[in-house]
Amino acid sequence: ADKSKCNRQKNETITVKRIQRDVKSFLTSITTMKFTAALAVGLICFGLTFYTYISLKNVPHIPSNTIESIQRHLEILTSDQKHHGESVQTLLNGLESLKNTINELKSSARDEAPSMKEQVGDEIKRALEENFNKFNQQNKDVKTQENPADKTIHKRGLEKLSLDLDEVEQLPKPLDSEMNERWIVVTSIFKPTEDIKKLAKIPGWKMVVVGDTKSPKEYKVDNVVFLSIADQENSGFETAKYLTYGCYQRKNMGYLYAIRHGARYIYDTDDDNHPYGGQVVFDEMKQTKSYLMYDGGSERHHYNTFAHFGQSTLWPRGFPLDRIDKDPMRRYKTCSNTRPLVQQGVVDGDPDLDAIQRLTRKDASAKFVVYFDKEAPPVVLPPKSFAPYNSQNTFQHYDIFFALLLPITVTFRVNDIWRSYIAQRLMWDIGGHLAYFPPNAYQDRTPHNFLKDFYEEDDLYRLTNPLTEFLLKWDSKNSNMVERHFEIIKELYKLDILGPRDVRLARAWARDLRRIGYKPPKMQQSQVVCEQESKEFYPKEMPTLMNRIGQKTVNVIEIAKKIQLTKERERDSEK
Repeated sequence: ADKSKCNRQKNETITVKRIQRDVKSFLTSITTMKFTAALAVGLICFGLTFYTYISLKNVPHIPSNTIESIQRHLEILTSDQKHHGESVQTLLNGLESLKNTINELKSSARDEAPSMKEQVGDEIKRALEENFNKFNQQNKDVKTQENPADKTIHKRGLEKLSLDLDEVEQLPKPLDSEMNERWIVVTSIFKPTEDIKKLAKIPGWKMVVVGDTKSPKEYKVDNVVFLSIADQENSGFETAKYLTYGCYQRKNMGYLYAIRHGARYIYDTDDDNHPYGGQVVFDEMKQTKSYLMYDGGSERHHYNTFAHFGQSTLWPRGFPLDRIDKDPMRRYKTCSNTRPLVQQGVVDGDPDLDAIQRLTRKDASAKFVVYFDKEAPPVVLPPKSFAPYNSQNTFQHYDIFFALLLPITVTFRVNDIWRSYIAQRLMWDIGGHLAYFPPNAYQDRTPHNFLKDFYEEDDLYRLTNPLTEFLLKWDSKNSNMVERHFEIIKELYKLDILGPRDVRLARAWARDLRRIGYKPPKMQQSQVVCEQESKEFYPKEMPTLMNRIGQKTVNVIEIAKKIQLTKERERDSEK
């Protein structure tokens, strides 16, 4: 019995020492953190760690989410701090160790070990008292270095936040040899792919590839400008301050670079896309053309573009789920004087679908490969109609460059879709339209974790309708398009669709547009002239992929016709 008691006391002592070590390491990490949000981190860590201390007084009843709560806050801060991700990651590592030790304590510490609980609680309390004053002083030191433009934004202060464009100084104009009217913008973490090399050879175009921390140090391809992290941070753009590492939204830096270097057209794509024929085939609007314009009436504000090009059972990522069961609209008017400022080409191969389709429309061993009707004509959307478009095969004109900004506080699977809806609303104010073109590229998509994509697309499933309903109703007395864009971003923050960093990012973006001499378009009414009568158009329905049939494709429309014909024959036989 004495030996058993001795061993138990020894184990208790070892456990206490481990907790002391982990807590000390955790708090020491806190004291070494120096970044703009240090005060916020201090308050979070102090409050939650003190809560942990209180919980440890009753170890067997520690709330299971205490440490996880701290972790979630710090994970958010990890993504929010581009210069100090490693410091916060150190905290996360310390928390993981602390959590594991506390879990051991919970399983071993019972009423027979009150002294151990006392020691743990006293250790945390003492560590807090020793470190917090030092940490608070560091917060004051950092706060004095803050840029006035980086003020913390609270919802009640949003109305007072202004762009202060008059104080912005323009950057020097680049050399003539660096200028070009047509730019391809890509972000990549890989070595130059064959698709990148082919894109770089398209006559009349230059390419800018935006790098990230995982990108190769050397990226040498003829006709390609590679922007390293250092290049981005030394660019003179405020936008760079609000972009985190490892995020697709670094593409914003490529847009600014292209605009500064003379872009009148920007082709937005990825490193796994290749245009058919090695050409970027869209409408530069140098000649007047007529287009089919969707005629959905006043009740059908969402248009499934995939149905127009022969895949009526599929829908693009970002299309509202509660509209999928509606029959596709097939009525159109032929219109002239359209201004398709944004043009999206559907892609054959593995198109941009949401995770629901990828998880349910094919066998696990099958590759998603479908084709669209290449004979279907382009289609233009009228005002008050929406269709999501992405940043993977998209042609954009100068007059819509002010709305190219990809928001930063939403996931990779959401940011370009939110941008597309915002841009469409603003296009109505300048007489512009969204156009969808028949397949003009093929995509062999980089493998994804579809279940992870599903979680990251949560905002699309829940918030697409609230977002578009707000945009349908929104208006402003401001006539400057850059400022109108900023106003929408602020309103979407108030609705919790975007985050506070998006407001800061949008402000920096607007100021950078002024910095590089971008001239936003004037507001104007649409000059479209349409035929009086609507007409129907039905594309050639293309075979599609279904689960339980492997890599084969089936034409569901033909199957439906055969089923209907069989039923009619059975009725005739009964008669």
